[in-house]
Amino acid sequence: MSQPLKLRGLFPAPTVPFERTGAIDHNEFGAYLASMSRIEGVSGVAVNGHAGELISLTPAERLNVVRTARSVFSTEQYVIAGVDPVSGEAGIDVLLETRAAGADAVLVLPPFDSMARRTLSRSPVAPVRFFEKLAEADVPIVVFQYPHATGCDYTTETLAEIARIDQVVAVKNAVWHAEYYLEQLTAVRGQAAVLAACDAPELLSMMMLGADGLLLGASAVGTEHWAMYVTHLRDGNYSAARDVFATTLLPILDATFGSTRPRSATFAALTKYALQVLGVFSSARVRAPEIQPDEKDKGIVRTAMAAAGLI
Repeated sequence: MSQPLKLRGLFPAPTVPFERTGAIDHNEFGAYLASMSRIEGVSGVAVNGHAGELISLTPAERLNVVRTARSVFSTEQYVIAGVDPVSGEAGIDVLLETRAAGADAVLVLPPFDSMARRTLSRSPVAPVRFFEKLAEADVPIVVFQYPHATGCDYTTETLAEIARIDQVVAVKNAVWHAEYYLEQLTAVRGQAAVLAACDAPELLSMMMLGADGLLLGASAVGTEHWAMYVTHLRDGNYSAARDVFATTLLPILDATFGSTRPRSATFAALTKYALQVLGVFSSARVRAPEIQPDEKDKGIVRTAMAAAGLI
């Protein structure tokens, strides 16, 4: 691999609009990405993640999403694309196809998110061998570190071993506890970039402890404010970062991704509805088995957008 990518700054992870037919609305999606790309402080985009409805899209649709993103973002901005290879061998072809479609790096979801493989995520051997196999594709890799409660996260020791692989350029760290985050930040730093991804109020304290950037689905709503937040943290202006986080970002985060109360729909559906409220998307259509938010959750989203000063 040539010079490793330097992933720094904000990488919003947008969702995808659908037409009445159920097909991806690439015109609306492209316009959405274009407005995002023009925001100062946006270093690139992460498509085909959980918020980007990776599991609802066909392999061909995933590649078309990457092509749309690449056509919109400048060559100075990175396109990261989520992939969920079922094995190392199968993953090589997936990585090469995704790179050929225009991705600068791939965000690899763990292959252990199934009951049959759940125990392997904590193995000191299996995850490392999996990423060593993927590295044969010679495509820059971002490792997705899931929250501990999922049972699919890697131990700190294993994550450090994975980060030593040359093709691994970053870790998207979505753990929920600051002490666990700090432990992994310390273990990985110097080997790979750390992109914070906690969908909770702890995100502020974690990033104040240190982060190279932010890769988050919620930052696809009110992206200019998230960019400002990341810039304040980068500049060490923690008071300003706290203010924008508390007044603007926390309502967005809680309404779309917050997990403290039962929801009628997934965070992808809630995010899509928030974008409809803001006039970015013309609808909040989702694909089964996803469902749209009920009236209670729609009210919560509208209230949050008002509290954040976005409407």
